Amino acid sequence: MASTHAVVVAAGSGERFGGDTPKQLALLAGTPIVVWAVRPFLDAGCASVVVVTRDDLLVEVGSLFAGEARVKVVPGGATRASSTHNGLAALAAEDDDVVLVHDAARPLIDTATIAGCRDAVLAHGGATVAVAVGDTILATSDDAVTEVPDRAAYMRAQTPQGFLYGDLVAAHEAVHDDDGAAITDECGVVLRHRPDVAIAIVPGSERLMKITTRKDLEIAERLLADSPPL
Repeated sequence: MASTHAVVVAAGSGERFGGDTPKQLALLAGTPIVVWAVRPFLDAGCASVVVVTRDDLLVEVGSLFAGEARVKVVPGGATRASSTHNGLAALAAEDDDVVLVHDAARPLIDTATIAGCRDAVLAHGGATVAVAVGDTILATSDDAVTEVPDRAAYMRAQTPQGFLYGDLVAAHEAVHDDDGAAITDECGVVLRHRPDVAIAIVPGSERLMKITTRKDLEIAERLLADSPPL
């Protein structure tokens, strides 16, 4: 039976977050954001979780998971794609195992969504959590509107995004220096370099927001107060 593994990407600079504390280590309801992001994958039964973080945070992030044999902390790269590549290389996984890649900046992930993503990978080969677009979408050029596309055809990507280990590694191995900086998630990697892999949609939620600024952290605090995790 295939095992499930996770790569939690926490290697960003967090420039828009500001302050003296790196975003990965900022406290959400008294617990570092990166711990919130990792813990549900352990609770969901993942065989291993690799946390990819900045070189200067390796020791501090590693100390948060001391004693947890399933967690390994490794350094990231210059781009999102290279950081995920480092995380995949650190996994002891088989080609048919499921790998879920998650942004540490989305700390309110839950075990039900993780399970749904895993099941979708096993059924279809690939999966991403996503939510419908509520606002009108504008295509622009030179600060002018060029098109108003049908928003029903678009969704906002969240994470985790999951694939079979062999497929995801093959896609990342094909990433070149000239396109690595333009790829912001695993769907982009797979669509570009393994277009034969189907990617199913797993319903997400506004609760699975991405923390970018201090204001986002305040919103996440309120969400936790209104609806604590099970």
